[in-house]
Amino acid sequence: MVDYSPKQLKLKRSDSIFKYISYIGDCTQTNSQLEFLTIKDILLIAINEELYYKSKSNKIRLLILLALVSLKDERKDNPNTNEIIQRMSVIHKYFNIEDPEIINKVVYFKPDKDKIGVLIDNAKNEVLEGKFDNVIFQQTLT
Repeated sequence: MVDYSPKQLKLKRSDSIFKYISYIGDCTQTNSQLEFLTIKDILLIAINEELYYKSKSNKIRLLILLALVSLKDERKDNPNTNEIIQRMSVIHKYFNIEDPEIINKVVYFKPDKDKIGVLIDNAKNEVLEGKFDNVIFQQTLT
């Protein structure tokens, strides 16, 4: 089990990464730092319980719903297909969609902490190997 504590992870200021995000968006290779930043922006997805039960049996429909809700929460009212597909991919990889929490008729989807810990380790390794520039970590990685 990976121990992940958000307090221990020192990140750079988010305004320093926008140029990098537009640059890396053109690359075909998966970047763990970019995926982490996407997850960091989402954190929690909440939907109505009735809507969840209507979509629960169809995983693709559920992923589309969660992607649209999370994009709308970020005030992206008209996302393009590519944005939706990228968001679905991140949710599928890192969120617990099989066993969400239901509280007061609201269904909450959260990232899996173990998967986030592995993602952070992968991001550090990518920086150390020189695959990508260090964008999110404050300290120099060794």
